[in-house]
Amino acid sequence: MLTDNLLMFSQLLLSFCVLISLYIDAAPPNRDTVDELQSVDKQRQWDQEQQRREEMQKEEIAKYVKYMKYLETVLSILQATPQWKEAMQNMTQEEMRVY
Repeated sequence: MLTDNLLMFSQLLLSFCVLISLYIDAAPPNRDTVDELQSVDKQRQWDQEQQRREEMQKEEIAKYVKYMKYLETVLSILQATPQWKEAMQNMTQEEMRVY
């Protein structure tokens, strides 16, 4: 009977120790850790937004460069046309601004 009680007590004590160790190991995270994780998430979002902005800027620059090449082509074609050269020579600066 005493051995049964002792065995039961030791099992309860062991169970209690296991539960305590689980509680200690599974304690809620530090508030600093949670804040740090949120900060990391915000930083990741900011980085993604910054990358998206940079991609948009690159696209805009590529469009601008393409448009400038188009304008240079149009201008070179116009300059090769005698009628355009003559019209440009006869125009004043004010007339050029209007057109």
